[in-house]
Amino acid sequence: MTAHTSADNSDGDTLALDVDFSVTWDVPVPAELASFAADVTVDQDIQLQWSVASQTNNLGWEVYRSIDNDVFDMVSDLIAGDGTSDTFGSFDFLDQDLPMTNVVYYYLRQIDLNGTATRSSTIEVALAPTAVLERALPLNTTLAQNFPNPFNPETTIQFDLAGETTVSLRVYDMTGQVVRTLVSANRSAGTYTELWNGTNEQGVKVGSGVYFYELKAGAFSSKKKMTLLQ
Repeated sequence: MTAHTSADNSDGDTLALDVDFSVTWDVPVPAELASFAADVTVDQDIQLQWSVASQTNNLGWEVYRSIDNDVFDMVSDLIAGDGTSDTFGSFDFLDQDLPMTNVVYYYLRQIDLNGTATRSSTIEVALAPTAVLERALPLNTTLAQNFPNPFNPETTIQFDLAGETTVSLRVYDMTGQVVRTLVSANRSAGTYTELWNGTNEQGVKVGSGVYFYELKAGAFSSKKKMTLLQ
């Protein structure tokens, strides 16, 4: 940046001067990670832990997982941050619905209060072969009854996949209109659990009443009824 000014010399003449200078603004980092690590628990789940030295306008984090370090799926709800804080903070997430694989990959998506998102570096977690074997593959594709039922404010839906296939799990109202899509992705064989918190696609709470949820997995299709109480 150049500033223009003037000064008088010893003869009384006015001289024009150009002065070059630079200005640097320090932009605070919303939540710079001090650490990000994972451990395999005795139950063969994965415990993620991360820490930050400080936070500025930090809404929170979302956890993403992949089995090939290419396609990632979000596996957590928003994990709330502390807004603005100059104290050290620690956070964690327990991933219990692991796919049948020897290696999984994770990254964190940090979200500011203004909606800006930042992706962390990716970490790799190796599972012992015994851990994979202990997660026995289901023999059949099935859809379980949600629990609890009736429910308020949320309920859990579990399903088994006997093989890798394209999966959709949707919630419908009594008129047959889609209320919420819980899953629309390719999934490997295994047991999965999805949570419905009684909201529609826009995140708005729906009213009390009877709803249906339907699982489609390849040629398999099953629909069950559940009741939301407010």
